[in-house]
Amino acid sequence: MMQIILDSIRNVCESSNMKQSEYIALDNYLSEYNPDWSFKKILANLDSDEVSVWQPFEQFEAVDLTRHITNLRDEIDAAIRNALVIQKRKGKNV
Repeated sequence: MMQIILDSIRNVCESSNMKQSEYIALDNYLSEYNPDWSFKKILANLDSDEVSVWQPFEQFEAVDLTRHITNLRDEIDAAIRNALVIQKRKGKNV
């Protein structure tokens, strides 16, 4: 089951210039953004008309929204690293 989840995450943004965790974190807070932009460029343009924030987060200041998005990205990165470590350990013990 874990392998299916990890494969799904890896395939989310094969053609993107972003890491999977960045793509997922952005999609949790933003409804629209230019997919050709980098993660940093999207965060730098949160106040522009080219980026749309999901309604529950529309009142957030850009600096706070940036913090929430980057924190989520970091949590996802840590979860993926931990999952890979567990998977590796299980593979060695089998």
